[in-house]
Amino acid sequence: MANGPRPLRARIQSLAALLVTLCVTLTIVSAADASQPVAVTSALHSAVTARAAATHTLASRTRALESCLRLHPKECEQARLAARRASSKLAHTDRLIAELSASAKHFRHRQIHVSPTPPTNGGSHSGTSTGGTTSGTGTGTTGTGTTSSGSTSTGTGTSSTGSGSGSGTKTEGSTVGTGNTGSETSGAGTGTGNTGSGTQTEAAAPSGPFEMGVVAGSALLYELPFIEKLGAHTARTEFEIGTPASQMDSIMEAYARAGVKPLLLASFDGTIPTPEQAKDLGTWAAQFGPGGSFWAGKNLPAGSAVTSIEFGNETSYSYQYSNDSDSASGYATRAQEYATRFKEAAESIHAANPNVGLLAQGDPGNAPGTSWMDNMFKAVPNLGSLVAGWTVHPYGPNWQSIMDEVLSSAQADGAPASIPMYVTEWGLATDNGRCLSNNYGFNECMTYQEAATTLQSTVAAMRARYGSRLAGLYVYEAHDLKATGASTEREAYFGALQSNEAPKGAYTTTVQSLLSTNP
Repeated sequence: MANGPRPLRARIQSLAALLVTLCVTLTIVSAADASQPVAVTSALHSAVTARAAATHTLASRTRALESCLRLHPKECEQARLAARRASSKLAHTDRLIAELSASAKHFRHRQIHVSPTPPTNGGSHSGTSTGGTTSGTGTGTTGTGTTSSGSTSTGTGTSSTGSGSGSGTKTEGSTVGTGNTGSETSGAGTGTGNTGSGTQTEAAAPSGPFEMGVVAGSALLYELPFIEKLGAHTARTEFEIGTPASQMDSIMEAYARAGVKPLLLASFDGTIPTPEQAKDLGTWAAQFGPGGSFWAGKNLPAGSAVTSIEFGNETSYSYQYSNDSDSASGYATRAQEYATRFKEAAESIHAANPNVGLLAQGDPGNAPGTSWMDNMFKAVPNLGSLVAGWTVHPYGPNWQSIMDEVLSSAQADGAPASIPMYVTEWGLATDNGRCLSNNYGFNECMTYQEAATTLQSTVAAMRARYGSRLAGLYVYEAHDLKATGASTEREAYFGALQSNEAPKGAYTTTVQSLLSTNP
């Protein structure tokens, strides 16, 4: 990436190209006739939405990098890495849109020139195929059958083929939801807290035993076959804060039918949400939490209901923000504003559905120490009564010092020792021994076998050290963003699977084993 701002003309050209791409894609989607597989259309809609979010993220992180380069050109490595990650995500969604668009065009061409023949199982499985195809890959009808493997075999958008195959053997997600149903009632007995404001309530208690999941990418319907292949029963799924709950319905149903319980991430990259946006999270809890309105009249696994919402992603990291790269006061202000909005969101969620807890960022980000936690409690002294869990992203071999600091600083500020910790991102970059740009302190030339051993030993060490305080760990991420050998950028190779859904040897096997053991 260049070390200075791009010329205005270049930015305008990029924006024009974006608008053209979106217009063409939306035209294809709207033109799809009723006979086109719902899977392709849904995935295309999802990808377009993901591209808009990825574009916003890249713009935010580019602004932060430009500001850093102007003020402290020798101290911008974190901002550079964040911009590269955002650029890689955007490139991935671009490829996905192109592939799905080609698939949609191909199907329409076939419908025009070939007499359509109804699928042999279309009549007998019409009820389940509707729910399954909402996932964008048709996996609801076939489970992990031919539609899933076809849709991601090479990333060429062939999900339109085989959409009627399989016999519905995984109808209604009957094989999933193991071990999670009990957690859906947790927090029902939470009491009211009188810790200062009169309106505050105790946060929902952590639900169930340690659970291990995977981080889904931005195009959530496209991601589902990868998540299913890994055997995950929970996935960190991101929606921008302010997203109406009604717009989340199809994705939530697809994940529920696959037996995947979402850990909802309410993101607000590079900004702090408004009070209205924070309070609106109550509608997510009311609709998708245990007993929520979304589940009424649907034959969906009870264990798929949402019990946790994560409030923001890495808000304590400077790469998202251009105004406080080297300002202690700016960092403190952000922590205080974050806590204030968290309080408003937590109260709204508890009022809407007390079985849903809100997770707060405990990770100190780019300012190791107690400043982030101290300033959150300075703004909201009774924050400890509202937090259902602390989130942390302790990449690298020094995970223990980061996690210890979260717990010790929270305790010093008066938070209950019972508040659990969630590692909502942790992973390893590996392209089977090929050297990458960085690996957060681990071997940059890590093989799949070494990654498997490192993952296994790290998870075991975390669980041994923190016991029941560690409520969950989410592997970043479901699949590589680029084909093997295509780049040396580490952000492209954090996947538990390759970009074409192929396994990464022992590393994939270890991820699958951990996911099945800790649903």
